[in-house]
Amino acid sequence: MFDDPDQWVVRYDAGEKSPYPHRVTVTLPFLRQVDASIVYACGKEKQGALIKTLKLRGTLAETPGRVIQEMKKVDLFTDIPVSG
Repeated sequence: MFDDPDQWVVRYDAGEKSPYPHRVTVTLPFLRQVDASIVYACGKEKQGALIKTLKLRGTLAETPGRVIQEMKKVDLFTDIPVSG
């Protein structure tokens, strides 16, 4: 659903994951077309997700945020330590 080259936007139901289950998001093909983007990740609770996103190995199915490695230009701003 999120990697369909014919759709740049999808709506979905996140279920009980959030108090706001009805969502709309852009798809991976759209993000790959963006010329420049800013990623802002803040807070210790996001450390695990950010580390997975920045790893050289892994899949988009496991960590959709890894799409930033396929994007044209991404500036990442964070207060999270990502290396030991």
